[in-house]
Amino acid sequence: MKSNTTRKLATTLVVVGAAAFLVAQSDDEPKYLGVEACKTCHTKDYLDKFDDEGERLSTYGVWKKNDHSRSFETLKTDVAKAVAENYGVENPETAEECLQCHAPHFDLPEVRTAETFDYRDGVQCETCHGAAEDYLTLHNLKSKQEEARLAGLVKPDSKIEWCKTCHDDHHASDPIPDFTPFDFERDWEIMSHTGL
Repeated sequence: MKSNTTRKLATTLVVVGAAAFLVAQSDDEPKYLGVEACKTCHTKDYLDKFDDEGERLSTYGVWKKNDHSRSFETLKTDVAKAVAENYGVENPETAEECLQCHAPHFDLPEVRTAETFDYRDGVQCETCHGAAEDYLTLHNLKSKQEEARLAGLVKPDSKIEWCKTCHDDHHASDPIPDFTPFDFERDWEIMSHTGL
């Protein structure tokens, strides 16, 4: 009887220790702050891009006017529901196979996100550039670029390959009106926010 109690105690200690280790690991990882944190500065960094009305755009403005900012919202449409039905998916707003591209980081544990982060903001800055908590105050300073990279700033080496992780034409045969297959050159012209 004593050995049974000892085994239960040992098992409990191992489980609690493992859980504490996992929580500590998560606490060491930088948090995702969300587009609201990025917007603070990136509404003022005007680019040589203009919208249809001739208004000069900031980095945030480019994002806000393109489909990435509305990627989660598209999952609420009748078209998305029809596409989901083709795949046997009941609800595209909650299906992992839809969210992984339309709302990246939807599955982050709470310990990895700040209050300002909302996965329903769609494909946002940190989708491509990594969790911003540790590099946010560094990355816009030319003298701090290397420090920002070491703090987690991601600048994909191959933008086309990065984009293709979602834009892989798997929807080409789906019932999407006016579907336009991914064309990196054309689409990057719309999405580009470089030149800071």
